[in-house]
Amino acid sequence: MKQFIWAAVFALWSAAAVLAQPEISIGEQVEFSCTRVSSGWCSGKVEAMNGGTVKVKWGNMRDQFTMVSRDKIRVPPRPDSPETTAFKEAFAAELGTHERNALRIFAHYYYPDEFSYAGGTPTTPAGWQELMGRMAAIDALCKGKYRGMTNRSPSNAWPGPRKGDLDARFGEWCKIADQRLALEQRVRADAAIKMAILPGADDLKKSLEYQDNRAGDDVQMLMYEPEKWKAEHSAKLKPHFANYGVEMPSNFLDEMLTKAAELKTKIDQGSPGRSFEMSAPSARDAAVESFIKAKWVAEYPGSQVLKTSHSYPTWAKRESLSLVGSGTGYKLYKVEYNFYKRGWVLMKMPNRPYCQAREWIVGRGAKGLVAVSTSSQGTFVKCQ
Repeated sequence: MKQFIWAAVFALWSAAAVLAQPEISIGEQVEFSCTRVSSGWCSGKVEAMNGGTVKVKWGNMRDQFTMVSRDKIRVPPRPDSPETTAFKEAFAAELGTHERNALRIFAHYYYPDEFSYAGGTPTTPAGWQELMGRMAAIDALCKGKYRGMTNRSPSNAWPGPRKGDLDARFGEWCKIADQRLALEQRVRADAAIKMAILPGADDLKKSLEYQDNRAGDDVQMLMYEPEKWKAEHSAKLKPHFANYGVEMPSNFLDEMLTKAAELKTKIDQGSPGRSFEMSAPSARDAAVESFIKAKWVAEYPGSQVLKTSHSYPTWAKRESLSLVGSGTGYKLYKVEYNFYKRGWVLMKMPNRPYCQAREWIVGRGAKGLVAVSTSSQGTFVKCQ
């Protein structure tokens, strides 16, 4: 009895499956599953049907036919009627460039495997309001004047447009617009991350490439005071993410922390074997040394200047200089002077495991000594 019941259920299920498939008729062009072509689908014409089996003629010769089960056959969509074509084209004509761009932004999140990330997202709250307004306008057309919209009927591109082509998918335009509110936060969050600049990423990359264990102040804070660094830069990034209406992800800065750990290991390996190079005693200048030491201690409270080395034994002449400007890794000041000296200091700074050498430039003018430049980068060396 049970076997009879299961057999009856299976028969009903099979019949329902056949009925759910698109109807086909004798003489109709179809495609059937085959191995003769790379696509896996061959074309043919229906010659006969017997229950769930279909005879498909695929060639001109008498024996060029295949007996195929109904579930291995698919029916190409029939061309739209002139009225349907006009209906779809009128819908497409109402959507201008801005509306289509809005759809492309959302398409990736509606169907990631089919549509790639398009970019072009707004960067201000007003821009997001405008974008969502355009999506709402599309949704209104789909649910009103163009209710029941479907994709444009393909011609020689069946079974559908090429991967990533949104232009002919009018029905999917409506589905994307309908889901805009559910997709919005993902679109905003992803856009905010892609448009955000990791703070200090370029400086950290350069420090990893340097062979002399050099690192700037911000990179040093990242390595040795990571919580302080995160708090400072999270505050700076907060307005950026706010423009997108989202919170900064808790792991957004993790990549920087990982890279900083690599640099820290490199410095730990190289610094103990690197020494501070001293100039000849004859190049010493007590007045300059006293002046520059005071500047360093004032700029970096809690630091100790252990040694000073000079690059030039005498003052170098420099005329008509009123603006030094700025450069990577330097804090430059507007000064006027006629002569200058440059050199290095050996410093021990708080919360840093090694000493470091930092470059300086001091000018001498009519009003005395001036600090032209104190480097914001340090080369880690052993304390000596």
